[in-house]
Amino acid sequence: MTLLSKLVKKNTDVRRDPKELSRAEIDRVIMMAWEDRTSFDAIQTQFSLSHGDVIRLMRQEMKPRSFRMWRKRTAGRATKHEATFSSQHGENRCRRFRAKSQRG
Repeated sequence: MTLLSKLVKKNTDVRRDPKELSRAEIDRVIMMAWEDRTSFDAIQTQFSLSHGDVIRLMRQEMKPRSFRMWRKRTAGRATKHEATFSSQHGENRCRRFRAKSQRG
């Protein structure tokens, strides 16, 4: 079991209501969701939001056309789903948790 999967498993008990997020956190979740290399598991680790919560948040915050484009883009992408990515690229592949534009 990888470190990421341990962290995700640990945080699954503590789910966060998307309504509790600040504007800055919502913007950060949207940025991470749009980024190709950031998996939904990474979003869950940082913000305690499930895959469904992220989809609901994106639907709520985006225009309908933009949301459909995002869903079409993420539906078949292995990098957005940790289990699929790990099975295709091996457990030791380096994963990013931040966008290039994020400081720190």
